[in-house]
Amino acid sequence: MSAPNLLYIFTDQQRVDTMRCYGNHLIETPTLNSMAEESFVFEHAYVSQPVCSPSRATMLTGRWPHTAGVPRCNVPLSAEVPTFAELLPDDYRTAFMGKWHLGDEIFPQHGFTNWVGTEDSYRHSYSSAEKLKVMSPYHHFLLDNGFTPDIENQGQRIFSRHFEASLDVPYTKPTYLGDQAAAYIRASGDRPFALCVSYLEPHPPHTGPLNDFYDPALLPTGPAFMQPPPYDAPLIARLMSAFYMASENYGLDLRTDAD
Repeated sequence: MSAPNLLYIFTDQQRVDTMRCYGNHLIETPTLNSMAEESFVFEHAYVSQPVCSPSRATMLTGRWPHTAGVPRCNVPLSAEVPTFAELLPDDYRTAFMGKWHLGDEIFPQHGFTNWVGTEDSYRHSYSSAEKLKVMSPYHHFLLDNGFTPDIENQGQRIFSRHFEASLDVPYTKPTYLGDQAAAYIRASGDRPFALCVSYLEPHPPHTGPLNDFYDPALLPTGPAFMQPPPYDAPLIARLMSAFYMASENYGLDLRTDAD
């Protein structure tokens, strides 16, 4: 039996009820729908921790966030913690494309020998000053197409996410990643490959070239839509943020050292 190809597709902050296979018949995702029609669809799947870095660490390593050493966002995945790519036979071609969010964002690591980075906004977690001089392949793709970086980050000019989200479809990250992934698969030939394609979208900013694709008047709303929030809504939001360890990223941790 020949070794199977492994294609792992991530989306970021996509609710389960946004897909037709889970009951949504309003949002149009034809490619995901066609994949679901030919696949097993898990009706009971649970995230290990509903923030970015810990969840990604679990999916790539098979470990809980605390055993993978990534209990919150912006914590690098230790070189001593292997991903599934490091456990594959040597004849596999391996690649990671898109958002990593586990340290040294745009540099090959953890068994992925081919790397196509798209995110230049996580430079604060790079492991050396020299790496700050390097920009992602997507950054260079935009430069080659005549675009100019609009903000500064860690001493370098980069493209902001708001700028990237405002681009026409041919220049967006999803289009770029799709083209890169297709080229990689074609180039693999008869060799087995393991490819992760990690999209930022539909993560904020919630804007893009298809802003007018849906008529807001036709979209259903819940009973709380346009209703004033309960008086304790801000407190509930802060407590939930602390519980899920998301508030630590913004200096808003409600716990004390004694806790």
